[in-house]
Amino acid sequence: MISQLYLLIAHLVVIVHFLWILFLLVGWLPAYRYKKVRYFHLFGVFFALFLNLSRLHCPLTYLEMWLRRKAGAQAYDSSFIIYYLERLIYIRIEPELLRLLTHLFVLSMFFYYSVLFRKGRLL
Repeated sequence: MISQLYLLIAHLVVIVHFLWILFLLVGWLPAYRYKKVRYFHLFGVFFALFLNLSRLHCPLTYLEMWLRRKAGAQAYDSSFIIYYLERLIYIRIEPELLRLLTHLFVLSMFFYYSVLFRKGRLL
């Protein structure tokens, strides 16, 4: 019974993790209009860059793996994104490619937010 609860919470963490990634990818759209979203999105982008540069996984990944182990289910050793993207699109995603894509994304967000800053919309 308790192991089922751990597994259920692990699944909820997966859903939250996907929503967080989705927010990072498209959060710049509502960030244009809403200042609070803007700061939260900007923090998320820089946090993703920090994790990428430090080669750490997202804290949600560690939480999900811990919950899966507590439930007696098999946890994975790769990053959250690689594990689930591989399952979704059936290809192997090399960690270096993922790092490169993250850096390109962060650069594009830096450019976007610098434009907002020059227009006086960032602060």
